Amino acid sequence: MLNGVKSACGGQRTIKILLTAMLAASPSGAFTNLGIQHMGDPVYSGGAKSLALGLTSVSSAKNAACVFSNAASMAAFDGNRFYFSLPLVIASERIIPDNNWSADEGGAYYNANSSFEIPETAFVYAFSDKVRLGAGMTQLMNFSYKHEEDAYSAGSFIGKFDYKGSGNINAIDLAAALKLSGGWSWGLTHEIISGSPSVEMNIIGTSEASTKREKKEYDFSGSRT
Repeated sequence: MLNGVKSACGGQRTIKILLTAMLAASPSGAFTNLGIQHMGDPVYSGGAKSLALGLTSVSSAKNAACVFSNAASMAAFDGNRFYFSLPLVIASERIIPDNNWSADEGGAYYNANSSFEIPETAFVYAFSDKVRLGAGMTQLMNFSYKHEEDAYSAGSFIGKFDYKGSGNINAIDLAAALKLSGGWSWGLTHEIISGSPSVEMNIIGTSEASTKREKKEYDFSGSRT
């Protein structure tokens, strides 16, 4: 009877460990609203459990990039840490070939999406045995995008649709971490957001009367903790 009780307890303990590991390992993203519909900045956490705990994390950091997502992990560093990611250029174009051209609906068009990603840079300073201070800079979103499309009706050119996006949203993060007892740590990050991206939409007709131009600028300046 005693062996059966021990086996049951051991099985429950194993299930708890497996559930904890699954919740901690499953990556999950949360999107915060920056004031414009369908546009937000991704905030990544350690797993689904960390989302339920207000974006706290049960993961450990390997470099100073934890300044952006899990400041408490800085407490695990023995000394100072520096992190720098290489610049990344993304460019893509797509041109509709001639065999897809339609005199009734429109002509060829292309999309271009290019961006120069600002490197993520972060630094963690060992202020004392228990206190770590961190700072970093990262790019939250890049708005560089271009789309053009010719419009035809009954075989005649009637205009062109032009859509352009430019600018980006950047962030400067200031963080602090305190090492507690029992393997626990506490961390806090304050993020200063800046950026004024713009979106320009033009419907260029065969005459000035049939041409419409619209440009919108957005201000994402602010901060959050």
